[in-house]
Amino acid sequence: MVIKFGGQALIEGVMIRGRKYHTVAVRCPDGSIDIKSDVVGWNWANRYRKIPFLRGVLVLAETVYIGTKSLLYSSAVSTGESSDSVKGLDMVIVLTLSISIAIIVFFVTPLIAASFISKFLSVSWIPLIEGLLRISFFIIYLILIRTSKDVRRVFQYHAAEHMSIHAHEHAEDMILSNVRKYAFAHPRCGTAFLLIVFIISFIVFNFVGHDPLWWMFLSRIVLILPIAGFSYELIHFAAVNSSNMIGRFINAPSLALQSLTTDYPDDTQIEVAIAAMVHAREVERG
Repeated sequence: MVIKFGGQALIEGVMIRGRKYHTVAVRCPDGSIDIKSDVVGWNWANRYRKIPFLRGVLVLAETVYIGTKSLLYSSAVSTGESSDSVKGLDMVIVLTLSISIAIIVFFVTPLIAASFISKFLSVSWIPLIEGLLRISFFIIYLILIRTSKDVRRVFQYHAAEHMSIHAHEHAEDMILSNVRKYAFAHPRCGTAFLLIVFIISFIVFNFVGHDPLWWMFLSRIVLILPIAGFSYELIHFAAVNSSNMIGRFINAPSLALQSLTTDYPDDTQIEVAIAAMVHAREVERG
C-alpha cells in the first residue's frame, strides 16, 4: 500500500509528513541540503486518531504546531544560523500571533463589515455578505503576498512539494525528470482545507442566528474547531473519491485556488523536495 504523505513549503525548504514522522529538508547557504526527521504529533492523541471529526481537529493542531516548528527551523538553517537558536518561546509567540491574526482578519473583520453593510439591507444578509467577504479577503491576501519575492520562492517550494508527493503516489523513482512532469496543485493541500473551512462556515453561520452581535462573535470563535473537524472529513472523502464526479466537484475550487499559492519551481528547489520525500519514505518504512 502506498503511504500517504502531506507536506508544507518552508523558507528554502520542504517539510514532508507521514504517519509516524515528519522530515524537513532545507537548502543551506553553502548549497548543501540539511535533512532531519522527527516524530509526528503527541502520543496521548493516538487513541483519538480514528474518531471521525475529532481526528480532524487533532490533525489541524498537529499541523499548525509541526508547521510552525519546521518554518522556524528552516529560517535558521537557510540563513546559516544554528538550529539551536529556535527556542520554545519563539514557537509560542509565532503561534499566538498567527492564530490571532487569522481569527481577526478572516472571521472577526468580515463579520464587522457585514454587520455594518446589513444596516442598509437586513440582518438576514449578514451570513451571505460575511461569507463573500471572508473568501474575498483570503484571495486578496494571497494576491498581495504573492507580489513578494520571498513569498514567491516559498510558493515555488510549495509546487515542488506537491510534485514530489504526486510522483510518490504514482510509484515513480524520485528523480528530477519524473517529478518535473507532475502538476503543481494537489487535492490534499492546506489551501484546500482553508477554502473548505470558509465554505462550511458560511453554511453553518446561517443557522446560528443573526442577533445579538456578541452572540455572532462568540459563535465564530467557538465553532471554528467543529467546522475544521467536518472540513477535514470532507477533504478526506474527496481525496478517497477523487476519480469520481463528486470528488472532482469538491476538489475543483481548491485546485483552481492553488494557482495563487504555487509557482514554477527550478531544479534546485525540486531537488530539495525530492530529498525530503526520499528521506521521509526511508524513515517511515523503518
